[in-house]
Amino acid sequence: MGEYADMAVDEALNGYWGDDDYEGDDADWAPYGFRRRRRKTGNAGVFTDFQNYQEHNHEETKEVTMAETHRYTLVKPARLLYSSITAKSAPRAVQNAVPKFSGTFGIEKEDFDAIVLIMVNALKAELGSFSGNPGDYYLACMSGVTAGKRAIAKAELDAQGKTADEAFKIKEKAEKRAELYAPFAGILTASSQFDVELAQLIAGKIVDIPAEEHARAQAGKDLFYPGAYVVPALAFKPFRRKTLDAKDGVTAYLQNCLFVRKGEKIGSIGGANNNDVFGGYAGYSAEDPLANAPSVNDDEPAF
Repeated sequence: MGEYADMAVDEALNGYWGDDDYEGDDADWAPYGFRRRRRKTGNAGVFTDFQNYQEHNHEETKEVTMAETHRYTLVKPARLLYSSITAKSAPRAVQNAVPKFSGTFGIEKEDFDAIVLIMVNALKAELGSFSGNPGDYYLACMSGVTAGKRAIAKAELDAQGKTADEAFKIKEKAEKRAELYAPFAGILTASSQFDVELAQLIAGKIVDIPAEEHARAQAGKDLFYPGAYVVPALAFKPFRRKTLDAKDGVTAYLQNCLFVRKGEKIGSIGGANNNDVFGGYAGYSAEDPLANAPSVNDDEPAF
């Protein structure tokens, strides 16, 4: 499962958040972000905005204070789609890739709009302007529809030169990923080379998960799995391209993650699952009723 999170990182940073060019005044995006202290301060206070939203329906709008790093905590739970939050992983297809903690989240419109504003303002602060076309940049968040389109487009390129069977599997995988992304307003991917501070919501209280190997491993199995509902706290940072054929952009660093509630587990994105393929055999005995029966004709050919 880990490699999918990092594969999604690679795809998300090569995309943009919507199907059309950016239009409208920045104020139209109604941001909900606010500054926080740097990581390693624990979870107390980090998820205050999420709790306030739950209690007061988040009626007030908070002003985004721009700086080199722009911090934001989601105000609504996100669906965890790919998870390497409790254990580092690196994509197999990328040479010399550095293992990281990472997660890909399906987010709702309110958080998506706020993150779009943060990314636009971050680019303006770093570069002095924003071109108006999100496709000119590498970005950590894009719309669910666009994320699916880009996954399919990437699969078309990856399938070139492959056998028919390999090409079919690559495209099928991308189509299932597009189906997974489509219902969400935004697809957000964030990563970190450092441990992510973890917590869970129990009876309305935020309870820290110990930064201990066994506790984190158990949390990865029971809480932070693909399909769970979580609240990530993030740090967005703009960057300038290092080569002429690269792009400027904004990356997201995963700082903290709060488990909110369980959801149906999402399996690895691949071909059809075994229930779909072999469903017609449900109810059949695992034992061959004729396994020990004598053959009527020892020379009977096998079919």
